Amino acid sequence: MIQLNSNKQDFDMYQSPIIYNKQKNVIIIRHKFNIYIIRELNDGKFKIVKQLKFNTNKVYGTITNDGSYLVSLNDQDKLYSIDELIYK
Repeated sequence: MIQLNSNKQDFDMYQSPIIYNKQKNVIIIRHKFNIYIIRELNDGKFKIVKQLKFNTNKVYGTITNDGSYLVSLNDQDKLYSIDELIYK
């Protein structure tokens, strides 16, 4: 079980899909003001390995097919950002 940040004052935009990349064993979830990068550990548990926080809940993102980059857009800044995902 993973605990995402809870904030009962702000509603969640439910338009972002949950993305799973089997090659990198990573799950991308957008929840409220955050994009979470989650990995499954060897024992079957899950761990948040990175959390990107935005100033708006209107955040959209996806990862490249090879799982190397996260591309996101937030409605407030109207800018795309590209983050390299480094797996250890």
